[in-house]
Amino acid sequence: MDFSKLLRQESKYRPPDAAWPSCISACVGRQNCDEVGECYIDCIAKEATMEMIIGSLLHRHLAELVEREAEGCVAEVPVYYGVDGVPVRGRADIVCFGDKITVYEVKTTSNEVLVPFESHLIQLAMYVKYFAAVYGSATGAVVYIAKRGPPRALLFEYALDQLVQYYDKAREVLRCISPLFPRYAHALSL
Repeated sequence: MDFSKLLRQESKYRPPDAAWPSCISACVGRQNCDEVGECYIDCIAKEATMEMIIGSLLHRHLAELVEREAEGCVAEVPVYYGVDGVPVRGRADIVCFGDKITVYEVKTTSNEVLVPFESHLIQLAMYVKYFAAVYGSATGAVVYIAKRGPPRALLFEYALDQLVQYYDKAREVLRCISPLFPRYAHALSL
């Protein structure tokens, strides 16, 4: 299957020059590379939906709040690196710097979350791995914020070694979609 051709046909905008962690995580668990490629293409085509735009606005508001109120924390931190030669580009929701580096992946939810979704752990793993490579170590957490009812948040914390299995799943997706992207040529490659 020619994924590049399909991507150009299905996407209503210029194809990205790097893989996005949010779409990588959405395509884990597919049976074969054809299914992974179709899933990835479908995911990037949906990135411009109203739901995604609303999510971006919520994240922007959270970013302003974090940067104003949380000392040492930065929101929407750009990340760009290579994994097995495939370029990866995203934004870590919140990164707190200090004695240790902690990366937060923030999600909104309508339902109570008992355990984090695998796709959210995969996104977190990709960001924590990056910051650990840059700063020597990092930890992470998925934060679920309730959309309804009284304000509440649920936090699930992870050390890097707890996230390795999720990072490995992301690498499998990247292996399948690697023909879509130019080879990564920058200094930091994980």
